[in-house]
Amino acid sequence: MFEWMRGRVMEQSEGLLIFEVGFVALQLHFLARAGKLPVGREIQLFVHLIVREDNLSLFAFQQREELYLFRELLGISGVGPRLAQAIVAYVRPQDLREAIERNNPTALMGVPGVGKKTASKIVFSLQGKTLILPSEQWPEALQALLALGFSEKEARERLAKINLSDPGITSEDVIRMALKG
Repeated sequence: MFEWMRGRVMEQSEGLLIFEVGFVALQLHFLARAGKLPVGREIQLFVHLIVREDNLSLFAFQQREELYLFRELLGISGVGPRLAQAIVAYVRPQDLREAIERNNPTALMGVPGVGKKTASKIVFSLQGKTLILPSEQWPEALQALLALGFSEKEARERLAKINLSDPGITSEDVIRMALKG
C-alpha cells in the first residue's frame, strides 16, 4: 500500500493532478480545498490506491489526517472513493468529529452528492468509533508491526487502540503498546 509520494505537479485540472515522480507521470484524483498547487515545485502528497478489475486509481491528499479520514469513510457501505474524497475536501476533520459527537448530519449536506439520507448514514456509521488520525509515529509503527509478521488489518487495529495524543510519545512507545495488544 502506498502512503505518500514526493514529486512535481505538472498539471492540475478540476479533480485531477498530473504528478511527476522520477521518470513517471501519474494521474491522481485530487480535490484542492485551497486552490491550485504550485506547478513545477516539488511537494509531498499522501496517497491511497484503489484497485478495481479494470482500473488502478490513486487518490491524493495534502495532509496525512485527510488520508486517514478518507480511509475511514471508505469503510462505510455506500461511500465510494470519489464521495469520500469530496467529504474530506469539503469538511474539515474536526468539523466531522463534531458532527458525529452531536449527531448532526447537516454538517455534511454541503458536500456535493451528499443528501440528508447519506449524511445521516455517515454520521450513524461513525458514531461510537474514535476517529484516530495518526501522529508522525504511526506509519513507522505500522511498518514495524508488518515486519514482525502482523497482517495489515491486525496491525492497524492494534494501532487504533493506542492514544497518540501524548506529545512525548515515541515510535518505540507506540510499537511496544501495540505489541502488548
